[in-house]
This record gives sequence, structure tokens and C-alpha cells, in this order.
Amino acid sequence: MGQFGVGHIGWTIGMGHDEAELDSQRKLLADMTRTSGRPLHLDGGNAVNTDWFKQTREEGLPIVLQEVAMEVEAEFTFGEYNLFDYMPNWVDPLVGTPEERAAKLRRPEVRAAMKADVEKGSVSQAAMADERTDWTRFRVLQVANDRNFKYEGMTIAQIADMENKHPVDAMFDLALDENLETEFSHLVAGDTRLEEAVLNPHSHISVSDGGAHTRYLTISQWPIHFLSHWIRDKEIMTLEQGHVKMSQYPAWFADFKDRGTLRPGTWADIIVYNMDELGMLYEKPIFATDFPGGERRLIQKPTGLRYTIVNGAVTFEGNDCTGALPGKLLRSYDMAS
Repeated sequence: MGQFGVGHIGWTIGMGHDEAELDSQRKLLADMTRTSGRPLHLDGGNAVNTDWFKQTREEGLPIVLQEVAMEVEAEFTFGEYNLFDYMPNWVDPLVGTPEERAAKLRRPEVRAAMKADVEKGSVSQAAMADERTDWTRFRVLQVANDRNFKYEGMTIAQIADMENKHPVDAMFDLALDENLETEFSHLVAGDTRLEEAVLNPHSHISVSDGGAHTRYLTISQWPIHFLSHWIRDKEIMTLEQGHVKMSQYPAWFADFKDRGTLRPGTWADIIVYNMDELGMLYEKPIFATDFPGGERRLIQKPTGLRYTIVNGAVTFEGNDCTGALPGKLLRSYDMAS
């Protein structure tokens, strides 16, 4: 990359690392950026370390932070889900068929180890509790059996207090009583630092998990939320600054040629919208069954979006696809030419 002067680096600092592992990753990332001279966009949340990031920027390293622009909740059953695999003792119990998972979750020693991860962490780590195990924001969405209807809408913290149980036991006892068919919701990305993250001049607000976790969440709605909530309603920056953050900035560090801005001679990638009408079509994401084999995925659709234009051709009128396919495959040699 350094030799040809093109491209950029993307990196995610996952959850569950001890401080020594995090320091090792940070050093590696700085060395990679320093050696290549190419931009690096980093998704790591609080693991990024403010002091380290400040030092890299002062050195002049082109490192930008990939951030979410909206609060995100996942909806799931424990019969098919595990976004808790940053905790070592939560991995195996949540692998396998619902029957296999249930058998493991009924074992006292398994439960004890799972609770220890939340409360104490490993020998070298502090407790692994985070927004995903904030039991005050971990809710029961829908029960499978009428006898458990009283739990709908309650948080795990409320159930644990009511039944005098550890939150992990309160959650899994209910799930096991319903053959792991209970629907839960937990916070994936909270609002505690969203405004700070969005305002950071070196942040890239693009985390969408596009194509991943589609049965449990949809963050691809972030551009509409960013424009309607942060720009229109909160007015934390001008509309022009917002479009730089959404379009020009990512095009720069991703090294996309002739994209990201509207100028004569560049590719006409445009969205036309009515700012006053921007919002979400559905109160909450709904399921569509348009994947191969009829598999379902969560979707959301916008209001106020008039046209989506790619390479000068209208691909969507409102939420209706026109059938136009003007896109082209981008290859590395196009960037180097």
C-alpha cells in the first residue's frame, strides 16, 4: 500500500481483550499506519483509548474512528443467537441446536462460569459487564407461553429483583421454560457517548453491520437518523458539515476517486430528500422474508427520500426500485491509475 500510495486499512478492536492485548493492537495499528502512510479507520469503541488516539493524531497519523450514530438494540431468542461471545464462558453454551444449548444451560457449573464472566472476568481482566449486560436495559419482548405473559416488557433487572435471582439465572430460567423461544432485546450501542462521537472531527459515522446480524438488528438506517435527529432536530452541526461527514470524508480516506462530492466531471451519486419529512416508515424495524429460502431479515424504510441516483441514473424513486443497475465494480488498479 505504501509503495503504490493507494488504499486504506480497516480494523475492529473486538471485545474481551485484556489491557496488554489492547496495547499490542494499538501499537500494531500505529506501526501499520506509520509504515504505509495510508489512512486507517478503526472501530473499537472505548477500547480505542483516548490518550493513544490523541497521540497518533498529534504525530500526524491518518487514523479515523468508525462510530455509530444511533442507539441500537438487538432482538433475538437464545435458540439462535450469541453476540456475547466476547465472554469466554458464554461461547460454548450458546453454540448448537436449541436442544443442545438448553442442555448446557441447565448445568449449574455452566451457569456459574457465565456469571463469573459478567461479575469478575478472567484472571487478567476486570468484569466483562458492558452495555450488552446492562440488565436494566435488557428486556423481554415477547413470551412464547401465556403463563409467562407477566414478564413481557420487563427488564431482566426487574425480573431478577422480583424473583430474588441472579440476572443470568432469571434470564435463562425464563428462556429454558419456553424452549429458548422467548424474544429478548438488549442494547448493542448505547447513547452515552453518541453526541461526542458524532462531533469528533476525526470520526467516521458509518457503523451499520450491513449484511451481518440481519435477523437481529438493522443499523443501515443510520444516514436517515443522522440527518433527521442530529442535524435537523439537535442542530449539532450544519447540513453542509453533515454531508462532509457522510460523504466527502469517507470517500477521502477510502481513496474513492471522483466520488463523495458533487462537482462537474465527477460521478453523480446523489440522494434527493425533503429534510422536513425525513424519518422512519415503521415505528420499529419489521421482518421481510426476501432472503434465499424465505429466510427473514429485519428492515426499515425511510420517509422523505425522493430519489437515489447512482452514476447519474435513478435507482430508487422513494422506496421503489426502478430496476436500473448503473453501478460498476471498483478494482484496485482503477484507484492506482
